[in-house]
Amino acid sequence: MFTYLIALTIFIAGILHFVATPERLVANTLLGIFFALLGIVQVAYAYLLTRRSTRPLLLFGILFNTGLLVLWLLTQTLPHLAGSSREPLTVLSGLRKALELITVELLLSQL
Repeated sequence: MFTYLIALTIFIAGILHFVATPERLVANTLLGIFFALLGIVQVAYAYLLTRRSTRPLLLFGILFNTGLLVLWLLTQTLPHLAGSSREPLTVLSGLRKALELITVELLLSQL
């Protein structure tokens, strides 16, 4: 049952990446594509996690989501990494990051 909670947190983060994709596509095509790919990976990961939560899959989730959090922190502190400006700080972006952080915490507790 705990695995479904983890899958739900990452699934919602993926859906929120899809929600943000059109706005990002308008601002920067590559960033929009990146957001769409993030959404795909997160939704697919949630599905795989509900089918079989193996140790390598848990480790992938920890590394992937930690990487997203680090990348986000870098683009907030070093805006030139993301092009000309930082990602806007919105309720949705904060929610995505919170869900990714919760996912990492929950995955770590499963190891």
